[in-house]
Amino acid sequence: MNLESPLPQGLILPPGRMITSDEGHGTVQPLWLSDSPPCAGLWPRLRAKHAAFGLWPLLLTPLEPHETDFRPWACGELSPERMSSPADHDSRTVLARWWQDHTATDEDDDQRDAEKRLAVTAPFGQTWPGPAPATTPVKDADATADQYAQAFLDRHPHARLGLVAAPRGADALTTVGWQGPLNYDNDTATFSAVLRDWEDRFGTRVVGVGFATLHLSVAAPPHRPEDALRIAAEHFAFCPRQHLAGRPPRPGHLRREPHRPELLGLLVGLTRQTSRDPAQQRHTGVSTDPTGRRVGATISQALKQPRPQNRHGRADGRALSWIL
Repeated sequence: MNLESPLPQGLILPPGRMITSDEGHGTVQPLWLSDSPPCAGLWPRLRAKHAAFGLWPLLLTPLEPHETDFRPWACGELSPERMSSPADHDSRTVLARWWQDHTATDEDDDQRDAEKRLAVTAPFGQTWPGPAPATTPVKDADATADQYAQAFLDRHPHARLGLVAAPRGADALTTVGWQGPLNYDNDTATFSAVLRDWEDRFGTRVVGVGFATLHLSVAAPPHRPEDALRIAAEHFAFCPRQHLAGRPPRPGHLRREPHRPELLGLLVGLTRQTSRDPAQQRHTGVSTDPTGRRVGATISQALKQPRPQNRHGRADGRALSWIL
């Protein structure tokens, strides 16, 4: 990665520096990181020029807002050399494998018996329903990302700007060597492969990344109950661990739990606090919520509540935040 070449005319970066990965021989610099938060409107301008200079912008947050080493970014807790390529993985195969692995019952599981474990994935049980069909965007995917980027900065004023040499946002996570889901799957390329697919099917864009959080804009949320239910299944396959933690779910979990209107996943968008314990964060995988009960609200509540409309009477796109 090289920022020595001129940026497109009119683009001025704030002060920043190249970050060296703390693994390997100290020669890999997968990230440029600003020293302070970016000014309003810079992320959309950089995103719009991505095709011209090949750097995908990320809004980066640390493990702790006021820590001096801005983990994992400023201190180089990055491992790009250990990752494979997203092109090596098929999204549908990956999701199906994850679903099979994480719906398997285990006699030695002292946290949840087989019946309660399968209740988490009802009505599908152990049968992978397959990915949801692509959805027609309600708004341009890039415009949705630009809007969400500003909203993200409003909620995370300490976020800094990162630039990663990657052909698309999904690949930026692998290129930079992000280790958010380290103890769930130590090859971030598998997640990038799924995110590539979500970019194509749902108009998602990778906007923000934290120590163990991932924030996407969503331009094409599902419109039918059956599609929303299958997206909930994809969420579970993408990160089952937090769905299996906490309080036991009720049967039919993926399609019930109507009492949590604030947790609407891919259909609405959310922001969640992550644990302050780094060891726990690295161990939890990727999820919209730390308890198994809440994915149900992703389905039932979002289908009951009309999506807010813009001045043209059309539903706007949304955002999705994952806790890893």
